[in-house]
Amino acid sequence: FPVTIPKVIIHAYEQWGFDCLNRFNGMWGFAIYDMKKKIIFLARDRFGVKPVYYYFDSKNLIFSSEIKGILCHNIPRKPNDAVISDYLIRNWIDASNETFFDQIYKLMPGSYAIFDLNSRKLG
Repeated sequence: FPVTIPKVIIHAYEQWGFDCLNRFNGMWGFAIYDMKKKIIFLARDRFGVKPVYYYFDSKNLIFSSEIKGILCHNIPRKPNDAVISDYLIRNWIDASNETFFDQIYKLMPGSYAIFDLNSRKLG
């Protein structure tokens, strides 16, 4: 049977934990729900080819590979004026983890985040 990419990611995570990211090459954006540790592990490739966006309101986490996947939920939709201004005036893109929407963020290239389901904290 051919081994699919999701299986490789899951087995690498089982084998090496968060350090599995150091062993991957290429482009990826993924989430792993670790039932034993009660966490959600989000990760993005080093070059930032595959985006991972998330909304966090200090207790709930919504994530997607596109912002529209987050906006389909019942969340506040407010513009992030500072980021929009930086884009229009300075042509800054991807200068931070902030997006054009307030409280919607992106993982920066080569980074990851862990959402603890017990404490409801994002780190």
